[in-house]
Amino acid sequence: MNQTAATTGRRFYRAELDLLSVLELVLTRSPKLLKNGLPNQAFYKLANAALHKPDREFEGVGYVQVEFWLTLARALELVSNIDGRLEATARADEFFAATSSERLAELREAWLNSRDLNEFALNPALELPALKRGRMVEAASDIPIPERMMQARRDLLAFVQALEAETPLAQLIRRVKADAPNLLIDHDQDGSWRQVYYRGIRERGGRDD
Repeated sequence: MNQTAATTGRRFYRAELDLLSVLELVLTRSPKLLKNGLPNQAFYKLANAALHKPDREFEGVGYVQVEFWLTLARALELVSNIDGRLEATARADEFFAATSSERLAELREAWLNSRDLNEFALNPALELPALKRGRMVEAASDIPIPERMMQARRDLLAFVQALEAETPLAQLIRRVKADAPNLLIDHDQDGSWRQVYYRGIRERGGRDD
């Protein structure tokens, strides 16, 4: 195993431990679900504290890692709404009994096909006034809708798989901007206004306009 593969393996192992930590908290707490179908903020705070590298809420939008793992756990049916509480399911035992490669493949597909996950909402540098509760996007905004996000994930994955060698993240971002400028937002009809703002998206702490 080369160094790159070993590093990737360690990162996946740590990521799985984060998922397991969130599920263990679900198992022990059985948190009551709010009207939006999500646990309350106290659960997110506890789950965040159990992560390998917890998020610091004051730096951005909140506990984005917990939201990410809960979204994938629901997609894989590792957790379920049972009588108004979030409960771990028997499917979770089956998932962790599978091989590492099988778990990775399931997580990958759950991420690629998720309609409930919007990576824009997990970016602590952004505020999304056009993103309604439940991650629904207003029509008059530039926030990608679920179908666009799903396609963008697959396009990005294909882009990465086509790279000929290991590529630093900053270089990858530059290549995506140059070769796939419409990955998330369509720029073909850009006018001068696009140099000023995106509809429904702003830097955290920025003005509404």
